[in-house]
Amino acid sequence: MLILDMPARLNPELSELGTGGRAFPAPGVITASSGSGFTILLAEDDPKLRKLACLVLKSAGYFVLPAADGRDAFAQFLDHRQEIDLLVTDFEMPNMDGLQLACEVAQLRPETKILLVSGDSANAGLLAAPWPLLFKPFHPDELVQSVAAALESQIAGE
Repeated sequence: MLILDMPARLNPELSELGTGGRAFPAPGVITASSGSGFTILLAEDDPKLRKLACLVLKSAGYFVLPAADGRDAFAQFLDHRQEIDLLVTDFEMPNMDGLQLACEVAQLRPETKILLVSGDSANAGLLAAPWPLLFKPFHPDELVQSVAAALESQIAGE
């Protein structure tokens, strides 16, 4: 489960999704300028989680292409491969899991950065993957920081 807590005044769409009234980070922690110019392909099969993650990433200034499962994400990758800077993918999804998706993306366009997300910290396949991991549940700042770190490694050529 993802922990995303934004007050409705920042984004009215969140109030309908039930953020639980927990405090969101102080204004300025997530800024619109941090993601300027970067495109993220976000593969998440949980519709509410996908919507909330998109809102957080968009509020940080990223352009986000949401995908409902691995197959949808791969089709979008094929259509937009030159524009996608980072793939953020859930590990367990229907039709094509996140690891298979990440491998396909890495093979077709090695310069695309990848961030795997999972709620299962004990999965050996996930732990052996060569990409950074973000474990659920996580705070919005953790998502934005993990995305920024993955993109910084791209800029630094790592």
